[in-house]
Amino acid sequence: MSSIIESISTFMERSGFSIITLIFVAVFGLISVRCILKMLKHSLLQTSLDKLLIKFVMTIAKIFLYVLLLLYCFTIVGIPLTGAVTALSAITLAIGLAIQDIIAGVASGMMLVAIHPFKVGDFVEADGNSGSVKEVNLFHTVLTTSDNKQVMIPNKNIFSSEIVNYSYNDKRRLDIIFGADYDCNHHDVIKVIKETAEKHPLVLKDPAVMVRLSEFKDSEIAYLCRVWVMSSDYWTVKFDLQEQVLDAYAKNGLEMAYPQITLSYREKKEAEDGR
Repeated sequence: MSSIIESISTFMERSGFSIITLIFVAVFGLISVRCILKMLKHSLLQTSLDKLLIKFVMTIAKIFLYVLLLLYCFTIVGIPLTGAVTALSAITLAIGLAIQDIIAGVASGMMLVAIHPFKVGDFVEADGNSGSVKEVNLFHTVLTTSDNKQVMIPNKNIFSSEIVNYSYNDKRRLDIIFGADYDCNHHDVIKVIKETAEKHPLVLKDPAVMVRLSEFKDSEIAYLCRVWVMSSDYWTVKFDLQEQVLDAYAKNGLEMAYPQITLSYREKKEAEDGR
């Protein structure tokens, strides 16, 4: 009887207690990790860090804390830490070789956060796609297009492509080409376009509006109108000016050009000498 009790006691000491301890540590550790992550996120949100960077830091911190908790659990059940680290390293290496593209995407995502070419809400063009940045995660950058479609682009593709950020600066220059018939007085055309642009409430006064004759085309004279606007007003001003200049042409008797061909002939003057 005593031998049985001793065996049970030994088993509890060697396994039962360790299992109970493991469960307690695992539960307490998970709760602690969540609390730490919550406090870390709250602290980061109080800073001026961009949302993309905060999300990346949170992801890395989450992985780091859970790996630490896992390693500590290994020590409780008697698995040597050096062996666990070696096993994890071997597994990581094997997985890394199998998913090189994913790792490259993660590295590219980290570089995007470090270089900071855009932030959430910016309208960008990259890898042949354009839209507002919704989020940047470990593997993809998510854009919302102008027609409200979601596009997920691998970070590796974005990092290796040309990135155009239309929202980086507060102000943008808007260039619009207007055409007018050759019969229209170019001074009148320039005056009408310039006055129309200057009246628009969203067109900035400084730098001033510029309108110049740009090019002589086959059926029209092209006039370049340059105005400065806030980046958020770019498309509104573009569409407004196109409509308003068309109305101003009609009010001032100016005509838009259209493709046409003019035919002419010359009478050959015969020489009188010798006739």
